[in-house]
Amino acid sequence: MAAAVSVVRSGLQVMVGRTTLAANGHNIKPSTFGITNGQASILPDFARRPPIVDPDDHHLQVNLGPATENVLIAAAACFQADEVAVTPGN
Repeated sequence: MAAAVSVVRSGLQVMVGRTTLAANGHNIKPSTFGITNGQASILPDFARRPPIVDPDDHHLQVNLGPATENVLIAAAACFQADEVAVTPGN
């Protein structure tokens, strides 16, 4: 599952940068961000998965919600318009 955040104005790189500064449960930030055509994609980063504490990748997937919320908070702080669309992933 991926979350896409569309931003009308510039500053998407700044917002994604601010988003990656936010902490998570194990502070490993198992998400990867991509920017294409004015959208930020948030995907699970299986290279940073914590297999000992998350053997079924539940937390890896659940982390996408807070990562999306962090982008929205950063968008509001940057006075950017925002829209979230959750699309099925692999």
